[in-house]
Amino acid sequence: MATNMLTQDEAAEAMGVSKRTVQRWQKAGILPVCHLPGWIVRIHPSSVRRLVEEGYGKRC
Repeated sequence: MATNMLTQDEAAEAMGVSKRTVQRWQKAGILPVCHLPGWIVRIHPSSVRRLVEEGYGKRC
């Protein structure tokens, strides 16, 4: 596993949304994730950047 992968909490913080929102986006197919053994979910930082560029997340 790449060490630069984000947890759901880290991705949520980076986008300024709740962990639950990240989970909803994951379930809806908006945010691709990597499932690891033991119910572990990781998210690639480029996926987070793409969503932010597309206007997802909180706007300042």
